[in-house]
Amino acid sequence: MTTENTAAALETEAVKVEQSVKVYLEHDSVNRRWIVDPLTMDGGPLDGLDSPDVDIRPEYRTPETLAEMEAAAELHLPNGEQLVLLLVEALPEESTIKDAVAEVLEAAASWADELTSYVAAASEANGEHQTAANQRETAEAIRRAVTLLNV
Repeated sequence: MTTENTAAALETEAVKVEQSVKVYLEHDSVNRRWIVDPLTMDGGPLDGLDSPDVDIRPEYRTPETLAEMEAAAELHLPNGEQLVLLLVEALPEESTIKDAVAEVLEAAASWADELTSYVAAASEANGEHQTAANQRETAEAIRRAVTLLNV
């Protein structure tokens, strides 16, 4: 194998289907900073800057990459909420933000367990059945939130 072929093989292996999205920012003149424009968070898919095939040069397009590009083009881009989760998930393990999110989620899950096991049980034992039911409902809402945010 020649050096040229080795380089081409490595480049072909590194080919991946990608997409860029627009996140609209607006200037907050009161606080003198950039904020995310509410249009970005309207619930609809984000706007793409290009198509999934734009970064793959024609000479690197194999039947496999063409199929992957077609599959990617059929998918909706994430909306703003989904992008937030994707960004947190993509943070490196040593990220202080990712650590903080993990700690908050762990504490919330622990509180939901205590709320169910001890607080609601004590309310139930004291005959406060509606209070106990509300506490269990709150614990379940916390668990759902933890599951949603646990990236």
